Amino acid sequence: MSKRKEAIERALRDLTDMKNHEADYGIINKYQHIINTMARIDQVCDMMAGDIAAERGRDKEEVLDEYYGKA
Repeated sequence: MSKRKEAIERALRDLTDMKNHEADYGIINKYQHIINTMARIDQVCDMMAGDIAAERGRDKEEVLDEYYGKA
C-alpha cells in the first residue's frame, strides 16, 4: 500500500476515534470531507499515471514521482 493511502486511512481512523470521544462533530465532518476528496483525487492521479505509463512504456510509480516532483 502506498504511503499516501496509508496516511489517508490513518487520518480517517483518527477522526473516527475522535467521534467516539464526542469531539466537535462539525469539525470532524469537515476534515473527513477534505480527506475523502483528497483520496478521490489521489485515485484519479493513480489511474491517469497508469495510462500515461502504458502509453510511454514507463513504470506508473516513475510517472507519479515525476509529476509530484513538478507539483
